[in-house]
Amino acid sequence: MSTALTNALKSEISRLARKEIKAATAPLQKAVTRLRRDNAALKRQSQNLEAQLKRLGKATPTAKAAAVPSAKDVRFSPGLLKKLRKRLGLSMANLAKILGVSINTIMNWESGKTRPRATGLQKISSARQLSPAAARKLVGKSRKKAKR
Repeated sequence: MSTALTNALKSEISRLARKEIKAATAPLQKAVTRLRRDNAALKRQSQNLEAQLKRLGKATPTAKAAAVPSAKDVRFSPGLLKKLRKRLGLSMANLAKILGVSINTIMNWESGKTRPRATGLQKISSARQLSPAAARKLVGKSRKKAKR
């Protein structure tokens, strides 16, 4: 009889242990299920965003942006500035208006007494892209603003 009693106790202890383990792991299983569901939703969202980004990338042309080069990339010499001014058909005063500097600054740059700072170099670089007609339009606009 002792073996029957021993077997009964062992089976009861095993049953109670399984019940306790199940009670302890049930909240963890629910949390894992919720996290897996959230993870799947985030993966879907990520795939949708990547697809949108890919579509947007295809929709915009891949032409080089007309960005202003950095000051390090801009060549400057007094002679080049004078040639630019002559090519555009501008006086020192008009070039100064377009670049947003004073006439004395233009004179100093052209004579080599001073060198433009980074912002001045970028403005000169953008002025190099102008045609004579566009430069005249800019001068005309600045005159109209001055009259107001």
